[in-house]
Amino acid sequence: MSARVPQLREAVHRRDEPVVRGLARELRHTVGLLGLPRLFRLSQDIEYQMPGPDPEIWHSHCHRFCDLLENIQWSLQQKLLAN
Repeated sequence: MSARVPQLREAVHRRDEPVVRGLARELRHTVGLLGLPRLFRLSQDIEYQMPGPDPEIWHSHCHRFCDLLENIQWSLQQKLLAN
């Protein structure tokens, strides 16, 4: 996850939809294993929904997904340091 999240953030910034969709699919497996159903569904939305008439909504979902992944990654790192 630590390598994929920065790649996802960059792809979202470039608005590279195929790469964003592929990374969302890859990261969905990780969030599924971590037991995070809301993030799992968000990754599905990013992968399968088209930007539609208002692409900013789709891109805001992508940014939200990145933010949440970064928060989870930080939390996991803190827990590992505490142990």
